[in-house]
Amino acid sequence: MWDTKSKETIYEFPNDHFNQFRRYIHNSTERVNCFMVIAPEISDKAEENAYRLKTQSGTDTDLSLISADDLKWVAESWGSYSSNSKFSLDIFNFTGVLGQGSLKKRMKIFLK
Repeated sequence: MWDTKSKETIYEFPNDHFNQFRRYIHNSTERVNCFMVIAPEISDKAEENAYRLKTQSGTDTDLSLISADDLKWVAESWGSYSSNSKFSLDIFNFTGVLGQGSLKKRMKIFLK
């Protein structure tokens, strides 16, 4: 599951989004492994709310936060980390901010 917050320059994860995402997770007919928020830029404050949502959601859903530029970077570079042509969404199954450093490490693990 994902949500794009493209109208905000720096995404801070306000409480109304916290409640909105929690509803999405709880109302899903299938288990949500990861909920991804894509925004132009992610603030440090947003990561705190990601941890809070994971704890308070009552599920084991991860909440990953990623900038649109970093998501684009993954799309353009994953082939150089992969030993086959299959992409693994497990790269995004993480609670917190996914920047290029952590994405490189995760791609090395999940795209062998």
